[in-house]
Amino acid sequence: MLVYFCRNNHLTEYGWQEGCVIDGIAKLSERAGDGTRYKNSLEKHMSLIFPNNDRINHNYEKIGIEFTSCLAQLALWKPEHPEIEHVLNFWESKTDSAGVIKNGNTIVAEGNYTVAWPLAVISQQLNKPELADIAISQLRFRRDYLIDKQGAIWLRYNLATQERTFRLWSRGLTWYVLGLAKTLDVLPNPPQDLIEELQRATDYLISIQGEDGMWSVFAGDSLTAPETSGTCGIGTAMAIGVRRGWLGKNAKASALLALQGVEKRLTADGYLDGVAEENKGGIAFQRETKGSICNWGMGLFAQLLAELDPPKH
Repeated sequence: MLVYFCRNNHLTEYGWQEGCVIDGIAKLSERAGDGTRYKNSLEKHMSLIFPNNDRINHNYEKIGIEFTSCLAQLALWKPEHPEIEHVLNFWESKTDSAGVIKNGNTIVAEGNYTVAWPLAVISQQLNKPELADIAISQLRFRRDYLIDKQGAIWLRYNLATQERTFRLWSRGLTWYVLGLAKTLDVLPNPPQDLIEELQRATDYLISIQGEDGMWSVFAGDSLTAPETSGTCGIGTAMAIGVRRGWLGKNAKASALLALQGVEKRLTADGYLDGVAEENKGGIAFQRETKGSICNWGMGLFAQLLAELDPPKH
């Protein structure tokens, strides 16, 4: 199955989708060591999506802040690449007077993974601590706006209408907790209040994890199907927290149970089934989907696998 990550057949569209894939390959490469096939695969991916050291000129204004997660691996690969400055300018253009980087009037959970995480990496690679401060602010804004009084995590909050949408949507949970964990993991001095938020959020999610180790498309709602990409992302966030000493035995057990659950959804040829499709059909579609095979699900699976069962080759 791991040979999948050494081929170009897992390339996917630029944005959060490819971001999940290259983050997964990078984590496998990190665990396996230099000179491995994972490192070679990552190099191929990066060369294809960021060719010739040129600015890519993606129309981020059109596609939004959900599509900038690849900048984390770009900063680790070539911190001098001109696309980094391009995206920094884009994020600045999407920043309101309070300092929230958002799409129009909407604060999205994706920002933890697609903005805060790459900002923290860029800060480290370019030695710009002010960018780490901005990353921390993005995590706090999303904690303050996307969590309801019961402690549930929502995907979106509209500042104009004060309306939240997509309560406990599993991949939205991934954006929130995995983005939070990955950002804290790279910060030199992760703030205690955000470590406590990771602890609170993961405790809540453990309480609604299925006996099969999975979180459903809408977590805690047994009328929706088990969902593998969200399960992988949530489990990875817990594994990171355990590795850093922020989370305890219950989180480790939950992450291991998640891995066991998703491994049962691997096809005979090593592909991960049960991945909720892109969120373009609204709540009704997401409630009905049983999932399919999508490359970003494999990328999230690779992250979970690498955190819990490091490859030896």
